[in-house]
Amino acid sequence: MKGNFYDYQKNFFEAYNGGRLEEALKIVQEADSIFPDKACKTKYWKACMQGLLGRNEQAVEALEELAASDQWIDAGLLEKEEDLKALRGTSRFEKVVEVLKERGDKAKKASKPVLLEFAPEKSDGVLFALHMKMTGAGEISEYFRETVPTLNKSFVAIQSSQTVGTGLYCWDDMELAKKETSSLIKAYLAKRGFTENDTVIAGASQGGRLAFELVLERILIPRMAIIVVGAFREVEKYREKIGSFPGLCALRFIVGARDPFANETVKLHEMAREKGANSQLKIYENMGHNFPVDFDEYLRKTL
Repeated sequence: MKGNFYDYQKNFFEAYNGGRLEEALKIVQEADSIFPDKACKTKYWKACMQGLLGRNEQAVEALEELAASDQWIDAGLLEKEEDLKALRGTSRFEKVVEVLKERGDKAKKASKPVLLEFAPEKSDGVLFALHMKMTGAGEISEYFRETVPTLNKSFVAIQSSQTVGTGLYCWDDMELAKKETSSLIKAYLAKRGFTENDTVIAGASQGGRLAFELVLERILIPRMAIIVVGAFREVEKYREKIGSFPGLCALRFIVGARDPFANETVKLHEMAREKGANSQLKIYENMGHNFPVDFDEYLRKTL
């Protein structure tokens, strides 16, 4: 196949989630050879596929390749990974974990949040985007950076300080994420002369949950929040707070019918509507936990 890394990533997860493990392995092996800068993902995925296929020797070899590179992935993630459970306790696996833990500890101490900005000459507003787990500002920018500036709006991707691998970030500590993100957004708005009413906040997966909670808790009140495949679990916990959801902020949910979070997203949308929030939901029948192929068009119509 041909395409950029994100095409390979999408196809890999479609095959993996569909139980087509040999196909998924073939995709990630090809990606591993083409994109050496993404080794922390490709070698990890390759190890997982080999582990699921019962090829433990090849699985640990993939992890050793990662350890031999200058990249890393969170050691705790490897230790908890069910796809690699057959390797737990083996000397070669534990050696890899030791190397990656040392490398990761150094990276985590130096990690800080980052803003990535794309702005037209004249801007009448700004869209902030919050990335998925195990991605970063660069990856989520691929879905916004060309379209948003053509709509006379600045685009700013925010990258978490919580790193889980080379170029990989998360929002696992949600309270820290809210503090860092709101501080960066408010500082940017003040510097550029915008108000929160000039603002749209968008988030995908874990970043979608963060965007929603920033608004729900009135930490930020943008004019709109776009939640793409939000990683929502047990949304009933939001019911009481939704009763006072900021009326000035419109909610726009996007989810795939095959997304494991689809049911909770639908419940959250219905709950918001019941409480009087301006909420709309778009369900893509053949989509899983990723961006829709027509997202550019969706943005143009929505913004």
